[in-house]
Amino acid sequence: MGNTWSGGNKLTTVARDLFATCLPSGGTVAVGLSGGMDSVSLLDAVLPLASHWSITACHVNHGLSPNADSWERFCARLCRAHGIRFYTHHAALPAGAGEEWARQARMRAFAQLPVQAVVAAHHADDQAETVLFRALRGTGPHGMGAMRACAPLPGAAHMLLLRPWLMLSRSEIAAYASHRRLRWIEDEDNRNISRRRNFLRRRALPILYEQFPDCGRTLAAAAARFAAGAELLAVLAADDEKAASTVDGGFSIAHFHNIGAARTKNWLHSSLLKSGGRFSERSIAEAVRQIMANGGNHLSFRFRNITLRAWRGRIYWDRLPSVPKNFQVSVRAVDGRCDLPQIGGTLVMRQQRGGLSVAKAGDTFTAKLRRGGERLQLSPTRERPVSDLLREAGVMPWRRQRLPLLFAGDTLAALPGIAVSEMFRASPDEEGLDCRFEWR
Repeated sequence: MGNTWSGGNKLTTVARDLFATCLPSGGTVAVGLSGGMDSVSLLDAVLPLASHWSITACHVNHGLSPNADSWERFCARLCRAHGIRFYTHHAALPAGAGEEWARQARMRAFAQLPVQAVVAAHHADDQAETVLFRALRGTGPHGMGAMRACAPLPGAAHMLLLRPWLMLSRSEIAAYASHRRLRWIEDEDNRNISRRRNFLRRRALPILYEQFPDCGRTLAAAAARFAAGAELLAVLAADDEKAASTVDGGFSIAHFHNIGAARTKNWLHSSLLKSGGRFSERSIAEAVRQIMANGGNHLSFRFRNITLRAWRGRIYWDRLPSVPKNFQVSVRAVDGRCDLPQIGGTLVMRQQRGGLSVAKAGDTFTAKLRRGGERLQLSPTRERPVSDLLREAGVMPWRRQRLPLLFAGDTLAALPGIAVSEMFRASPDEEGLDCRFEWR
């Protein structure tokens, strides 16, 4: 009855094949062990692979059930019986937290493990639930790809999340668990059909199985095709991003007009996913509409944590913080660099011939933000409004309020990277400073 490396056990074989593809050089793998039938079966099925991959297990105690501590003890005893290392993590979830909170807590716990991969027991029925759930929420092709068999672990790109059983049914796993005479625990919350996923699992899918006996595998296979399509869309988005990119970090609006709304939407979706931006399909559709309308030059569209702006025929991502009130920081020339995260960049001061004279201005300055009406003395008889100098220098409008002005005492000495006051300008052969502001 025991599992062997080449004994032909299907559940072990598919796990071995995925491990060999994603971790060909071996390494340490942690089984996500909840204590339920699926994860207990997974642990049992991968133990024969320990001659090539080191097998450990991790249990996350959410504390949401009165039985949570007994589940943890059950998992600990199981790992001791098998002689494998057991990690446990306690996640204090807020009252009323749902499945997504619990999932994120698990991923954060897994990301802290000293392993190369975490392996989860999701199967075809889980994948079918995910596909149905996302379809009912109106998810696009990226989301309809659902769970991948091999993917980076969320929050830990150096680790993998493996799901070898996505094409195996729950009934196959149940048959394996029965044959192996395994013991597991039952989560009482799985019977709560007020939770949408539980409703799909216990009410909707059984009805579908009556008419479509293989619907679990069919939906899982559909998810795999969606995932393949999403990969092609990502390649197309990368090509469009490269073609649209400008030297100043922006993107040509004309390029997006040439490729049309559908490809522009695909690029925008991909770009937001990469940047960690939070968005809805409705917000993406509205942003694309604005890009396509009136040349796109009046675009200023805010997603939840990032803003898309247009200027001079280009669009830019603006991740800068809000303008702080009464911002004022003392900076010293000898420091060379002064990080100013409050305004979104770093003030850099390098020694050079010419530029800002330390002999005339001193080596300590005050960095402030514009309040309006500032003027810079460019010659003994001529001064210019700072607003005009910023506009002529091509500083993007949303950055103008965040560019630090350097004051020597109460006198404006320099606009970093743009101009130096005649009063504090070094002669061409005098030692001075090149002051610039590097935006994040």
